[in-house]
Amino acid sequence: MSALPQGIVSRGQFYNVDPLQVRVRDGHNPRIDFGDLESLKASIREHGVQRPLLLQRSLKDGVLEVIDGGRRFAAVQALLVEGTEIKSIPAILED
Repeated sequence: MSALPQGIVSRGQFYNVDPLQVRVRDGHNPRIDFGDLESLKASIREHGVQRPLLLQRSLKDGVLEVIDGGRRFAAVQALLVEGTEIKSIPAILED
């Protein structure tokens, strides 16, 4: 693998991840209110998740946990409950 140009720092690798294999780390998300998710859900239905979530593998059990993108993930979870088929979501896996 070639070195990154000066000033660019790698922060992980980009993947498409099954949303059923992801969870929110207990107590991690400082956001209490996700607001109205309807417009975000509509956008995800039409275009998919456009901005990757930042995930990290749990040291405890190896499960992928949301580090950044909790609102997007909440919208994905709501869509799955409603019966929308979402096979994968874009994610960056942080070491």
